[in-house]
Amino acid sequence: MLPLPSTALEHRTLAASPARARSSRRRRWLLASAVLACALLSGCVALSGAGNVGVGVGRAAASIPGDITALGNHAAAARAMANNDVDAAIGLLSGTRFQNAPRREVQGGPSWAEITGKAATLVARAHDTGHAIDDEVLLTAYTLLARDDDYTAAARYNALARPLATKLHGARSRQMLDLVLDDRLLILSYLKAGGAIDFRGTDVVIDIFDMTGVRNGRPRASLAYDPELFAAFPLRLSRADRELLFEMGRFTLLPRAQWHDPAALRRAIASDDYLLWMDGSPNLYWHITHAVNALQAPEAVAWARRAGYKVTPKDPVDAPD
Repeated sequence: MLPLPSTALEHRTLAASPARARSSRRRRWLLASAVLACALLSGCVALSGAGNVGVGVGRAAASIPGDITALGNHAAAARAMANNDVDAAIGLLSGTRFQNAPRREVQGGPSWAEITGKAATLVARAHDTGHAIDDEVLLTAYTLLARDDDYTAAARYNALARPLATKLHGARSRQMLDLVLDDRLLILSYLKAGGAIDFRGTDVVIDIFDMTGVRNGRPRASLAYDPELFAAFPLRLSRADRELLFEMGRFTLLPRAQWHDPAALRRAIASDDYLLWMDGSPNLYWHITHAVNALQAPEAVAWARRAGYKVTPKDPVDAPD
């Protein structure tokens, strides 16, 4: 028997079962909602079945209708940033806009990291042209821009963030210490001191046992960098930054009067007690590991190589230039 036309089939099914009729109406409503979502997102989502919208979020899929708001939220934020809407950018960074639903990544659209990065750029530019920006919002913008893969540009924004962090949180605050120990600054300091980083078949993780092994001539693994040069970074800090690190890190290996004496500081750094201090607050081994790991991003490697620093990616054949 030839299949009935879809309209006849649907009519016969609805007449046979009121419950199935309600189910069919609901499926059509869900499908219409999905189409609306697609329109909002300019086709960046794909229908999956009659009641779900498959959204590229890595490991999850947004369902209809519960995540329609989340999809619209993403679309609205992306559209506002594309239109260079400064007020929307301020709202996004202050948490007063685009907060009415969980943030979901959407396949084919900009990531939330890209959206907030654009918001930070808009806010910083607006401030530079005389737009009044709340201190907290401006600090958020500078902090985000200090994550740039161009580490030289990132360092400039780190410097701009410091007066605001001091004003809002105090000169001896955790926020200020985080700026001093920023991974991009640690990498810049190391590279400018002549350090090299080679990611080919090496380990980026370091702890007190690795440092002890290096000093005893029995390293546990082949490290991507010179750990001693990294460990000596307090020598390369400004006077103010070194004082902040040593005060908040409870550095007692030298009297305060010798904190800025290079010879005395080198002797302290060469001691086993210094390796133990690095393992405590503020856990400098973690900061070094995090800094080197972040440099593995292709964009960061490309910046380092353009700047003339000695950085070798895991696969030199495909190394970005």
